[in-house]
Amino acid sequence: MYGLSFIMLFFLKGMKMDIIEVSEFWPEVADDLTLVKWSHATNSQDLLANAIEDDTMMIEADVSIGEGGVPIMAHPPQNESDLTLEEFMNTVIAASSKGIRKGVKLDFKFIGIVSPSLDILKTLEDRMNFPVWLNADILQGP
Repeated sequence: MYGLSFIMLFFLKGMKMDIIEVSEFWPEVADDLTLVKWSHATNSQDLLANAIEDDTMMIEADVSIGEGGVPIMAHPPQNESDLTLEEFMNTVIAASSKGIRKGVKLDFKFIGIVSPSLDILKTLEDRMNFPVWLNADILQGP
């Protein structure tokens, strides 16, 4: 499977993203990154609120195609959510502006949602001062 390399190259084209290393963002885990605490499938408003409030460091969520092609947070076969990608990112940005230190890993589920998602991320890039990882196992490999 292809994944991260394809997406990262596409994401960086035309964007001025700075690299924020997890080990620099959380120096207390720099010697052992297995200490990073994750939330997984954080695909609803309630789960995101919990991850913001608890000791989660990296918030993993799945980006799928919602009604009208809107990027939503859902893992197939789910195709509905109470949380769009834009709402998800704005929630993390708002928490960050209050001094809450969270990172994000977005897991893209369909190639068709990558471009509209990157458009959203581009509009928010000046406000993202935390690690953002992109993962996309969406192309068939050898």
